[in-house]
Amino acid sequence: MDLALPQLTGVQQAFSQARRQQFPRTRTEQTWQELVATAAALAAALRELGDVPLERCAEPTGWGTCGLALPEQRPCLGQDEHLTSSSGAKAAR
Repeated sequence: MDLALPQLTGVQQAFSQARRQQFPRTRTEQTWQELVATAAALAAALRELGDVPLERCAEPTGWGTCGLALPEQRPCLGQDEHLTSSSGAKAAR
């Protein structure tokens, strides 16, 4: 997740790190509780922002429309799955 909102950077990184600890071999009750706590902190930070409209990608994919939220100053993070590039050529896979 990259929403390009600096006020979310710390809580988003904490959540990502806690999420990575949830692989079957590293999951414990402690890592689960850390994940729950960081998810709650991220949710609280998001609620403080209120409604933020997100522009969504409308490029076609093999399963329909991409639909991912578009980062402010980068191409769609799912562009490898798009059927066509911006020039209209078939996307390389």
